Amino acid sequence: MLWRRRLWLWRLSCWLTHWLSNVFLRHGFFEQLNRGCSALEDMFLYDAIIIDQEFSSQTLKALTIDYSRFSDEYQTSISIQSLVHLSMECPAGRVPSLQNMTSLVTASIRVLEENVVADTRQFLSGLSGVRNLDLNYPGKKLEMDRELQWCPKFSNLTDLTLGQWCLGAKFSTLTIFLQNSPMLEKLTLKLPEHGLSASAIIIGEPKERSFTCEHLQIVEVTCEEDNPLLNCVQDYLVAKGITSVQICIKCPSQIQREEPDFFRYEYR
Repeated sequence: MLWRRRLWLWRLSCWLTHWLSNVFLRHGFFEQLNRGCSALEDMFLYDAIIIDQEFSSQTLKALTIDYSRFSDEYQTSISIQSLVHLSMECPAGRVPSLQNMTSLVTASIRVLEENVVADTRQFLSGLSGVRNLDLNYPGKKLEMDRELQWCPKFSNLTDLTLGQWCLGAKFSTLTIFLQNSPMLEKLTLKLPEHGLSASAIIIGEPKERSFTCEHLQIVEVTCEEDNPLLNCVQDYLVAKGITSVQICIKCPSQIQREEPDFFRYEYR
């Protein structure tokens, strides 16, 4: 049996082209993958069921996990020191914990309503060293007495993209992110194209908070010109000391979808 497993893994390392779709990844899969595919740098998981408890690699630089399910009983630990780009779209089950992400530069994350809030807070802590973050975190309940605990300090963050979900309760969530991003240079706010969508539900009375983004150069707001939120956003930014010259309004039709190089060239 052992020689058959090694033969299978050797064959896998020969034909694996970074993309695994509609697969069931059992306990020990990533350990075997790490041993058998020692040169693997890019990996794309789509519609996968992941029940392995530990996901580690010494070589991966780019990891994309789209519409896949993790275990509901325990958290999968992802520990990849070499990882530079992470994209995770709508993970079902328990959001994994991130460990040793010391090389991570770019992260694009969208979580689901069903994800455990405590797991998501822990997940965000694993992204605290990232420099470019695109976060979609809709419909979550945030307790105001713990508002500074669920959002870590992003000491290296220079480029941040958020959605309407951060604008609830007098922009309290947005303010917390800005407070915890002292090196921020660019802020992008994506507002819904048609009508209003749900913001994060804030439990308790938000506190009046101030922040100083000394390095902030531009705030890019992506929305239609007639969006009812636009004036509110502009008023908030100006009240916080951001000048009108720093605020750039763009319609969605003007924005060309940008993808990481590894996805653009490898997965089309």
